[in-house]
Parts: sequence; structure tokens; C-alpha cells
Amino acid sequence: MVSTDFAHSGVNSAKDNGTNDCLLLLGDKTTGSYELSWWMYIEADKCGYYNMQHFQTPGLEWAFEIYFKQNGQGKLLAGTTTDTITFTYPKATWL
Repeated sequence: MVSTDFAHSGVNSAKDNGTNDCLLLLGDKTTGSYELSWWMYIEADKCGYYNMQHFQTPGLEWAFEIYFKQNGQGKLLAGTTTDTITFTYPKATWL
């Protein structure tokens, strides 16, 4: 999953191949405040996705999901599928 196709700094980045999820295991935190940040690059002809989960066990319970559509539109789903926020994002650039 390491690639030299694009890199925000240095020469390597993680690349999603579309078949295996990359997990950042944060532990089953129940208190406190936390901040996560990263850079993403979505090629002009590609789409993207990520989610945050309430528990460390994969697929148990999603906190929210972010979809980056191929046309530059995106949506955030939180709680239920009726709680949707839409947005636009830039293609072929680091965000």
C-alpha cells in the first residue's frame, strides 16, 4: 500500500488499492478529546472514501462516513442515512 505515485512530502504515501481497507487503530477511547489530521490526494478520474468508527473492531459501528465522488461532489453521513451533509472538493490536488 506504499506508493511513489504522489507524495505530499518525501517520496512515499499510502495508496488505497480499492480492495483492502487501511485501518488506523486508535483503541476503544471513551473519554477525552482527540484530533486526527492527514492529507488526501484524489486523482481527477477517481473517487475516495473514509469512515470513523465508534469501536476498534472493524465494521461494528460507524460514527460517520465521508464519500468523495468522482465528479468533485461529496457527502458526509452521520448517525443515520437521513443525516447527510453535501460538499464539493478539489480534484487532483492535496486536501
